[in-house]
Amino acid sequence: MKPIAVIDAASCLGLRPTGVEHAPAALRQAGLVKKLDAHDAGCIVPPTYNPTPDQSTRLLNLEGIREFSIELADQVEEAVRQKIFPLVLGGDCSLTLGCLLGLRRLPGRYGLAYLDGHESFHSVQSSGSGEVADMDLALITGHHGPARLTNLEDKQPLVRAEDVVLIGSRDHGEAHACGSPDINQTNVLVLNLTNLQRHGVNPSARLVSRHLTKPELYGYWIHLDVDVLSFQAMPAVDYPLGGGGLRMLELQRLLHVLLSSPRATGMDITIYNPNCDPKQKLAHQLVDCLAASFKQ
Repeated sequence: MKPIAVIDAASCLGLRPTGVEHAPAALRQAGLVKKLDAHDAGCIVPPTYNPTPDQSTRLLNLEGIREFSIELADQVEEAVRQKIFPLVLGGDCSLTLGCLLGLRRLPGRYGLAYLDGHESFHSVQSSGSGEVADMDLALITGHHGPARLTNLEDKQPLVRAEDVVLIGSRDHGEAHACGSPDINQTNVLVLNLTNLQRHGVNPSARLVSRHLTKPELYGYWIHLDVDVLSFQAMPAVDYPLGGGGLRMLELQRLLHVLLSSPRATGMDITIYNPNCDPKQKLAHQLVDCLAASFKQ
């Protein structure tokens, strides 16, 4: 395993300032850096949250997210060039744009393992909130959304759809009812919760690993939104989902396979809200899960 550099990206720009911005501090306090024997690479301070939507797109914090993404990309790019594994602590899912922009600047082609309870494929029209966290996978793959975010540094798409695996989603019916574009009509490999549980976690993890280690890919990024876990396992989230979800041990097994590959290039962790975990019990459980996942 490469050396690990932990980068704080305490942004709530794609969501709301409800507590996710405090997640990096909580995970550090729970011992994450020490348990991973990681290097502390400091933090990136996001622009101030603006509750007024952008006039032309109706999205919240569009320019702030763009600015933050470019700054985060600088950190990710530098780490990967130095053969260091960047572990980015968020914050909300919009920070994944910056992570993947950092990879997009590099030679070669990268894939994405996207672990999330939500499909995150809303359009501006179908998102009732204007929150970029509703649509970050659509922006990353360049399917739809304002060019100020889909075409960062003229590098659309940040990741090709055929190089993405969506893992553990369970909100398809809800998204469809809101008018969200159908991610199943794209080239993204969708391994939703039902399919994952039908095939089993270990076989599913190997399927994902094979897809992301195909010869044309130089490496892959891992995005972990903790609401891929069941509400029973991880209630400290802003948009809880029903319909089951992964258990902590299942997530550990899945991540272990993905992180064991030399093609694993970096990872971000998002959506954990320590304000919903006053005794920090879940923070410690999540840190233990991650520490076990990284063990070779």
